[in-house]
Amino acid sequence: MSYLKFAKDLGITGITNALVALSGLVTLPILTKVIRSLRLWDLDSDTSHAFAFTYLG
Repeated sequence: MSYLKFAKDLGITGITNALVALSGLVTLPILTKVIRSLRLWDLDSDTSHAFAFTYLG
């Protein structure tokens, strides 16, 4: 009986760890899109860097 509980707990832990690892792959593109939409920086503009440093403090 304790072996089954151990196996179930191990499986739940493994699934949880996999979901936590995959959550970074989901949130990174969303954060990137939000940051780009704020236009804190633009690689073609020299003034955008000054704006980003002023805006971020």
